[in-house]
Amino acid sequence: MNNFESLCINVSQNKMIMKKINFKLLIALLLISSCKTINETTTTENDNKIVTLLLGTYHWDNPGLDELNTETGNYLTDTKQKEIQELVEKLNVFNPTKILIEQNPSLQYKHDSLYTLYKNSNFDLNSLGQNEIYQLGYKLAKMNNHDRVYCVDADGAYYGQAIRMVAQNNQHKEYLNYDEENKATFKLNQEYINTHSILDNLRKENDQNKILKNHYLYNNYFVLVRDTANVLRQSYKERLMEIDGEQYFMKSVDGENIGVEGYVEWLKRNVRIYANILDVCKKEDRILVIFGTSHIRPLQIYLGDNPEFEIVNTSEYLK
Repeated sequence: MNNFESLCINVSQNKMIMKKINFKLLIALLLISSCKTINETTTTENDNKIVTLLLGTYHWDNPGLDELNTETGNYLTDTKQKEIQELVEKLNVFNPTKILIEQNPSLQYKHDSLYTLYKNSNFDLNSLGQNEIYQLGYKLAKMNNHDRVYCVDADGAYYGQAIRMVAQNNQHKEYLNYDEENKATFKLNQEYINTHSILDNLRKENDQNKILKNHYLYNNYFVLVRDTANVLRQSYKERLMEIDGEQYFMKSVDGENIGVEGYVEWLKRNVRIYANILDVCKKEDRILVIFGTSHIRPLQIYLGDNPEFEIVNTSEYLK
């Protein structure tokens, strides 16, 4: 091969290499351009999303409707009111445009009237008691000059007692072991609540591990309980006259799969709450949802799966 032929081959090879480099460079530029477009689109969508802060709490003025009911001290004392004010100021950094509370929409008229009176300084809020709806929800709404608080709770059946009865009669070890562990944990939580500040308590309530553990009752244990011995049906049949209304209600339930039925009823209530939230929100809202901690995980799932919502880290606002 002479020098000229060698030179021609080198030039040809260099051209091929340059073509490959240019092609790779073009692909890289297109990818960069594509990434930039995606990022810009995401930023635009985020600006229009409903930014959501889910605040889980124990009930400060517990109505005694749960199986295990937290007992709190007097939250109307000067010390506790200062703690509440500190908490309100921390949550206010979120800059909420709407406060959503654990009350049924059928009671919206009541809260419209009470909140308007409070907002206009026509009565002492403490006269309504120490419920977190008033002490947190109303105070945050007034601080932001909102026109109202929004009632988004929903009714739902609860089969917890029936499920426990079936589990005990069928010696369902997984559920019974969890039940005993849950009672012990509740006792420790009760002691913690009574010896710590409200802010510390809500930090603990909104720890994701605590939120998930609350959800385990329904997701991991309710569903396992089956009335294979027909204990539930026999018991309710024998007590027909004693529990009149409940008996007829339970007739529509698949007793053999009472655990699944209980879980489904819990989910139905939370889906209704989710639907109520959708009803009162619009794009660019910043909503603060104040609910019992056991509702937080289902709402995380439903709102998290909705591309119109962006859930923020609650713990960041409790530091």
